[in-house]
Amino acid sequence: KHCAALIEDGATVQMGIGAIPNAVLSQLGGHKNLGIHTEMFADGVLPLVESGVINGEAKNIDKGKMVSTFLMGSQEVYNFIDDNPGVLMMDVGYTNDPYVISQNDRFVAINSALQVDLTGQVCADSLGTKFWSGVGGQIDFVYGASLSKGGKAIIAMPSITNKGVSKICPTLLDGAGVVTTRNHIHWFVTEFGAVEDLAGACTPADLHRASFGAGGAGPGRFRALGIAPPLHQGIYEIAFPHLGNSNKKRRSHERRFLHLPANRPLIPTDGLPTYKPDAPRQRA
Repeated sequence: KHCAALIEDGATVQMGIGAIPNAVLSQLGGHKNLGIHTEMFADGVLPLVESGVINGEAKNIDKGKMVSTFLMGSQEVYNFIDDNPGVLMMDVGYTNDPYVISQNDRFVAINSALQVDLTGQVCADSLGTKFWSGVGGQIDFVYGASLSKGGKAIIAMPSITNKGVSKICPTLLDGAGVVTTRNHIHWFVTEFGAVEDLAGACTPADLHRASFGAGGAGPGRFRALGIAPPLHQGIYEIAFPHLGNSNKKRRSHERRFLHLPANRPLIPTDGLPTYKPDAPRQRA
């Protein structure tokens, strides 16, 4: 619902693969005149087409048509596109061209991630050195949406994994690849809310509001995202789990705490330990 709130009537939408795109589509029943220009789509768009929410009437190019380069869904999806003049299956060089993407006003690109650090670096293809997927068209659509008049590039993901590990961290895991850079991230959304400009103007206070809402956070949510309510004088305490020795397949429960001013933007060095040189040795 937080992603859906960022989508205006008349917007053109791109969504990636997975549970999040389908969840967002299920929240768009009250919208009007949406368009589709995407790398792929699945079953989630069909009810919106049938109800008239998706009609492409507000698109500047390919008006009235859904544009995609591949599909992934049930037989119903393939039956839907078969001999359907309202669907354009195009080469990926067209669908993923940032210039083409930007021609539609109010373009909204919604993609997910495996991990995001405090400076806005987005890892979407690997867990440390282990590849999880390909980079896909994420950066193409993030860039294209950023160039679109009134466009929004959204990175949406759950705040924690199924095992309770925070997906928001001070630094990416060693060996993790950056798919979307901190210079390109625009909107960042979790199940608790949305933050604009994570890398540029976002503060710990913004992260706290987006993560827990205006009502504040209980201990459970603090553990989920690792951001505690403000301490005295507007100082935020942020804790992140340390990973143990992966060769022994265990995780350490130690947590590192960072004390950050609540109302200044985060910077790359916030996630790094303070360097303390060794004391000089005394001569005998």
